[in-house]
Amino acid sequence: MAFVNVFNYSIFSALQIPQEQFGSVAGTLTAVQEVVVVSVIGLFGALSDKVGRRLVYSMGFFLLGIGYFIYPLADNTTELYFFRIFVALGCAANTVMLPTVANDYVHGSTRGRLIAFTSILNGLGLVLIISTFRNFATFYEQLEAPEILINLGYDTANWAQYTFWSASAMVFIVSIVLYTNLKKGTAEATAKKDSYFSTLGVAVKEAKNPRVALAYTAGIVLEGIWQLSVPSLHFG
Repeated sequence: MAFVNVFNYSIFSALQIPQEQFGSVAGTLTAVQEVVVVSVIGLFGALSDKVGRRLVYSMGFFLLGIGYFIYPLADNTTELYFFRIFVALGCAANTVMLPTVANDYVHGSTRGRLIAFTSILNGLGLVLIISTFRNFATFYEQLEAPEILINLGYDTANWAQYTFWSASAMVFIVSIVLYTNLKKGTAEATAKKDSYFSTLGVAVKEAKNPRVALAYTAGIVLEGIWQLSVPSLHFG
């Protein structure tokens, strides 16, 4: 998610959006994404109980790949808002599946440590991947392309588009890896034949518990803080 926020400026410049409007457009895009994420993240969790983690997790990366591919193709801000929905859907699925899969694949005695470890790696990986794609952007912008690439339409002016497409290709690869390597079927603990909305209703009912409600609220707040902290670190 932060990848899109960090490289928004390149898309805004390509669309010739006035610089004084960068902040409002970026804020609206982030708001659209967060509304979608909060709205569907529970649905993806319940869906994974019915169809299995493998399908939802790989689908999340697939949707994210589509979002990264079409995002730099936008011709105006309206299309940006619409394309951002695909990014949001992919992020929602991935956000709920990361701890869920980690929870399913380990024994209870080591579950807490593994989830903490994967969360740390997730944060470090995000910072490192942003730095990596900054180098990708510089490479595409300064590349002296051979004639064969120029004949195929390569243009250094489209460096932002190529950077997003590189991210898209990597995400599609991850989607394939997850689909081919994660265990098929549903987790044993969720194999009972409850309806989809019945499964979702459990999460809603649990919100009556003050501790669970606090966890839900903290998760929403943390999501917003995370969206701001990583881009701020990048620009700082």
